[in-house]
Amino acid sequence: MMLIKDGVLNIDLLAPGEGLQIQSDYEPKNKQWFRLGSEWITHVRTEKNKTSNLPLLVDIKTDPWERSLIPWTYAYAQPGEDCYGAQNWKPETNDPDVLKFYRYVTVNGKYVKLKLIFKKND
Repeated sequence: MMLIKDGVLNIDLLAPGEGLQIQSDYEPKNKQWFRLGSEWITHVRTEKNKTSNLPLLVDIKTDPWERSLIPWTYAYAQPGEDCYGAQNWKPETNDPDVLKFYRYVTVNGKYVKLKLIFKKND
């Protein structure tokens, strides 16, 4: 069950969405996203990268189903724990050279992980 309180989506990690099933039942409308397993991924560029046609991070405003991205939190997080309180994009690792971020949305009450990957200049 999806719960939004004070504009923040509560993510229950005990209710994962299965990627292919969700894609079959809820056709994605935003084609900048692609599914890999149960995760949805999009690539973006840095502002320094002027040669790429990829969007900037600020251009990513909707999920694969064209819904606005809203802050999220883990449903069971306690004060002081990771992801307590409103979250947006979070680094996937502490390695500063790995430019991958994640966030969550829900589809029909099941959580879906979104990943954002910065492409470097080639």
